Amino acid sequence: MDTFSWSHTELDFYTFDPQGDVLLKLFRRYEKEELNEPDSETSSITAEEEDPDTFPGSDNVSTQETPTMDIDPLNDAATASDAGQSVAFLNQPVHMRVSSRHLMLASPVFAAMLDRYKFKEGATLHAEGRVEIELPDDDPDAFAILLNVVHGHTRMVPRKVSVNTLTQIAVLVNKYHMLEVLEVFSDLWIRRLSKKGLPDSYDIYRQEVMSWLFISWVFEKPKIFKPMTRLMIQRAPHSLLEHDLEFDPPIPDTLLDVIKERRMEAIDSLLSVIDTLINKYITEEYQCAPVDSTSDPIELAYSFACDSMFLGSLIKASARIGIWPLPEKPFGGIAFDTLAGQIREMDLKSKCDGNLKGYYIKHACHGVRAHIVESVKALERGICGLDLKDFKKFGPG
Repeated sequence: MDTFSWSHTELDFYTFDPQGDVLLKLFRRYEKEELNEPDSETSSITAEEEDPDTFPGSDNVSTQETPTMDIDPLNDAATASDAGQSVAFLNQPVHMRVSSRHLMLASPVFAAMLDRYKFKEGATLHAEGRVEIELPDDDPDAFAILLNVVHGHTRMVPRKVSVNTLTQIAVLVNKYHMLEVLEVFSDLWIRRLSKKGLPDSYDIYRQEVMSWLFISWVFEKPKIFKPMTRLMIQRAPHSLLEHDLEFDPPIPDTLLDVIKERRMEAIDSLLSVIDTLINKYITEEYQCAPVDSTSDPIELAYSFACDSMFLGSLIKASARIGIWPLPEKPFGGIAFDTLAGQIREMDLKSKCDGNLKGYYIKHACHGVRAHIVESVKALERGICGLDLKDFKKFGPG
């Protein structure tokens, strides 16, 4: 029998278990101008909303009353610079009544938290029969979906979610180690979302790429993880150190460090193709020898002029695309695939291009241009994504 109740004058109060002994206290963050706008994402994942007229001890307080927005000067009145103007944010309380038994069965993290001998939350629960837990960093809409699954309200669980919502759910699954309990639904969501196609551009879809990388890591989807990591290695135009996304999924540094290193190795291999050629043509050894004899001063002078023309065009073409002098790691602003295309399109010249005294040079620049193109293609083919199995020891378990 329910022997206690929580007062809930908040706009959002959800009951997942009417006899629940845990009150989770979260916040939904709004920009001021968003307060009067309907939240379509939230409406699709609504939990079982509490009826205040039947909830024990509710004193018939209606949730339809205009809510009070509590402003915490440290957390709630956050501002963000937007075109030189400040945008204020407000936090709306969202409370959820849940069962400790369900939480502990679904999550080893909650099992430890609510153990009477380990943490104060558990001690309070066992001493008083109830406990309130503040989770200010957790997304309430994603948590509502997760709690509906945990408490067996499967009809309340959406069959479709957006990539953003799935990312927020993945954050919670990873944080509270709840992969197994959600796996049936996550497989359904991922299958439906991936049918629409995965992002194929890092510049345009950077937020989606990072989200899909995190989703595939948390939910153990190697067929998504590998192409996403390959895309980042091949097309990321920076060192991945920037954190300027609207939402940065908590991707492990260990994983990002490997992606960064593979990206730098790939770019370094491209640069080595050019650097090796430049060093080869700088030496005293003649690369141009279109005739049998090299003892004739005129022929030697011609070979020197031909080598010099090619070397000059190679250096100028390299400087034009920003790789001479050779850039240093982490190669900020350089994407592997962009650089590969630029190198293939270099405008290179040699004195021997065309006919020379009865000899015909079949390949421009003594075949060096073809060598560059083939070397670049080989490097492109050699870029592979990462294997998920090498990183799952850092996962949710």
